[in-house]
Order: sequence, then C-alpha cells, then structure tokens
Amino acid sequence: DIEVHLTNEEEVGMAGALTFVREGFRADAVLVLEPTDHNIYIANRGALQFTIEVEGKQAHLGNKRYGVNAVEKACRIVDALVIYEDRLIEEGKGYPLFESFEYPGQVNVGIIKGGDFFSIVPDLVTMEGGVGFLPNRTMKQVEDEIRAVIGSIDDPWIKDHVTVRFEGIKNDPFEMPTKHPFTSALLKTLDKFGRKPEVLGMMATCDARYYFNQGGMPSIIYGGKNSHQAHSKNEHAEISDILVTAKEYAAFIIDWCGKA
Repeated sequence: DIEVHLTNEEEVGMAGALTFVREGFRADAVLVLEPTDHNIYIANRGALQFTIEVEGKQAHLGNKRYGVNAVEKACRIVDALVIYEDRLIEEGKGYPLFESFEYPGQVNVGIIKGGDFFSIVPDLVTMEGGVGFLPNRTMKQVEDEIRAVIGSIDDPWIKDHVTVRFEGIKNDPFEMPTKHPFTSALLKTLDKFGRKPEVLGMMATCDARYYFNQGGMPSIIYGGKNSHQAHSKNEHAEISDILVTAKEYAAFIIDWCGKA
C-alpha cells in the first residue's frame, strides 16, 4: 500500500507530520520529498529558536554612566554567541554525512528590539535567534550550552539581568543508519536513470525527523534540483526537472512495492 501525506506547517514546527505519527500512522518506510539536487539525505541537523531579554537601567544621555545600557550588554551576548558558533563549527567538522559542509553549525541573532529614544539609555533589549546543530548534540544539550555561554560572560549585571527562553521552533536532528535496505533500494532505482547520488546529511530540518524519531520508521529525503533560492523572492523549480523527478519517484515506488 502507498499513502501520500500532504503536511501543513512544514516550515514552522511540522505539526502535520507529527499529527500523522501521533495518530498512529506507521509504514515500512517513508520517502520525504525535498529539493536535494538528486542526492539522498538520510540525516538532518536540528534547529532551536531562542529569545533573550536583557534588562538595563534608564538614564538621560547627560547621565549615561549612571544608567545601564541594555544595548551594550546585548552586544556582549552576541559576541559570546559568535564564539559559541565557532565551537559548533569546529566540533562538527568531519561528522559523518556532514563532512562536505564548511560551516556545520550556526548561531544567528535575527531580530533585535530595544530603546525608545536616541537620548535615553535603553532599559530593555529583546533578541530572537536560532541555533542549527548536528546530531552530535541533543536539544537539551544546546539549551544548556547557550545558558552556560551567557552565564560565563564576565559581567555581574548580565548574570542577574538576562532571561533566556526557548520557545517556538524545536526541531530535533535525526540520522538513519548509513547502510539501510531502503536507501540501497533507492540507489538501485536511480542507477537505472544513470544517477550516482551522494548519500548525505541535510543542513536543514524537515518532516523526516518525526517519522524516524517519533514513529520509528526508516525515512530518507530525495528530490530534484535545488534552486538555492529558498525563502526568497526568486524561489523556483524547473518544470522539466519536476517531470524527471516524478518518473524517478514512480519507478522507485514500483521497485520497492514489487508491482506496477
């Protein structure tokens, strides 16, 4: 039997796939469709969203040194997070399936809000960002490390006036065994089309993690050309490649299920 899942919220938590798994869906294997440049992904990195609030103390510009500038304190935290990113990259180099990535770890502060007026020392800054991490770490480990990074800053004010929350995206990483019959079967099918795909890890997260981690189902990711314009105004797919990839999917389904 074949089931096709059209899942919602793939970009913001993947609740659709999680719902299928929680309601009891099980299969011998799951093929997740993503633009993979015709390579096969059997792992993906995790992602964690964070919010950091930095309190300061308001003062007039003329009395600036009698206040505490929350923006300045926030800058120290951003610097510490950059150093943490360097650590993620260094410790991720050479990790199986992710060897080809020059930067196998990310820490990004994407939103900073703070201050009311140019001549008032700001008393609050809110920062939102995310961490991308390989399967060599757990979600809990990353949370603890971020808190430790901020706690290690040599600034008594920061230690007592910073709040860290982990809300929003919490995507666990996943990784399949490198030698699995489902992967081997897809490789065999693609060989008929003259393809010699690499078997890699994916530097993003997708529905596969729920089917594998929570559902216990072998899950691999395969698809056509990646325009490398995702989340941009030029995001697109080539129709000719979509048709070729559809034929590959159909052939694999026939090969795996054993009948046309």
